[in-house]
Amino acid sequence: MALHRDFLMRMIEQLSAAFFRIVAGQGTDAPEQALIDIEDLLAGALGSSRDFALGLGPAAIDTVEPPLAAELARLLLLHAQLSEELGQGDRAQRARRMGFRAIERALERPGTEFARLAAAQLREHIDSLAPRVGAEPLGRACLGAHQTAVEVRQWSDAEDWLFFALESAATPQSLATGHAFYQRLLAMSDVELAAGGLSRDEVVESSLELARY
Repeated sequence: MALHRDFLMRMIEQLSAAFFRIVAGQGTDAPEQALIDIEDLLAGALGSSRDFALGLGPAAIDTVEPPLAAELARLLLLHAQLSEELGQGDRAQRARRMGFRAIERALERPGTEFARLAAAQLREHIDSLAPRVGAEPLGRACLGAHQTAVEVRQWSDAEDWLFFALESAATPQSLATGHAFYQRLLAMSDVELAAGGLSRDEVVESSLELARY
């Protein structure tokens, strides 16, 4: 168990350092090499070869621990962005689908630092993900990000994620989550609400808006 944890931490540190290195340099100066580097990192994390790493598909992410998935998410979504800029649409789509699954995987443990990282990636890339991953999967991921914000008592962020979810797919789950969320907020003091970025007037207004879905 200790060896596995040490390996996981080393891999996370390696992926994090590589992401910032690529963003700082190769992503703009040598995008083709950046893609190769990302695929090498993906292959190492998934126990594959670089030639087959993207071909493993989203299901391969299910074998990855959630903290590692959060790091893979931002590398894969960077890969998708660079691939698109180079006119490699198929490559971009494969990376984007795996990146979205990595976000979902990291959000399985809401409130953690890595779930917050995944939520940040979802917010940054939501416009490119929305037309490609499907309304209901995107809505579920937004609910996962909502729960992460709730866990750290960031009410304003949680509200944003709730309405992202509703706009994507107003499902019974998202509606039930919304009603429970506003019941909780309305029972809080003004001080508690303000600490999480909301006023009582905003909560009342948004709870009435929820009724329109």
